[in-house]
Amino acid sequence: MTQSNIGRRRALARQEGNAAYLEKKAQVVAAATLLFKQHGFEATTLAHIAEEVGMDRASLYYYFPSKNEILQEAVAGVTGRNLEMVHGLKSSDLTPPERIEKLIHHALVSFHENYPQVFVYIQEDMTRIADREDPWAKTMLKQTREFEDALLALLRDGMEQGSFRPDLNPVLVAHAMWGMINWTHRWYRPGNFEPAEIASEFTSVFLRGIEHRRGDDAAPPGE
Repeated sequence: MTQSNIGRRRALARQEGNAAYLEKKAQVVAAATLLFKQHGFEATTLAHIAEEVGMDRASLYYYFPSKNEILQEAVAGVTGRNLEMVHGLKSSDLTPPERIEKLIHHALVSFHENYPQVFVYIQEDMTRIADREDPWAKTMLKQTREFEDALLALLRDGMEQGSFRPDLNPVLVAHAMWGMINWTHRWYRPGNFEPAEIASEFTSVFLRGIEHRRGDDAAPPGE
């Protein structure tokens, strides 16, 4: 069967929404993301994925034409929902510390609910996975930048309101926050800690470092 015929069959199956097709497709995504996490995206081949789900490589093409599309399917919607969440926080009536607390909690719960595919996305260098001219890659980059801008706005707003220390660089604070959260891809496994527990500890550590407390503006001893 030619690639064009497989492509037409794939498009038809997606359009019809056949339950058996969608179930098998989900199995392929689940198996592939585990392999990506264990061995790395580059080292994992379509042949490895096909073997994991018990089919030959030709049959795998019926579900996905490339491993790039498998990863795209795995993270589809997650980044968009996270972006909606942070924009919602910007317009909320929550205090600046409460906004940061909600953001950290949402991020860690999202990582847990979408394990391990989001961690695969984080740990891989996306410039090696997809051409930046690819529409999906452009969308992901755009959403990432929007999220970073929204986080900076939350931090700057907290500084302007007096909730966060004004002597800190918000860009570096944002990097520190995402470094703390994203590094969980190196050690987190479902069952070792609850997402809410991690979020509570991270929030406590992070906010204690950036909150503007009474006496912070006092002159140093001897002045």
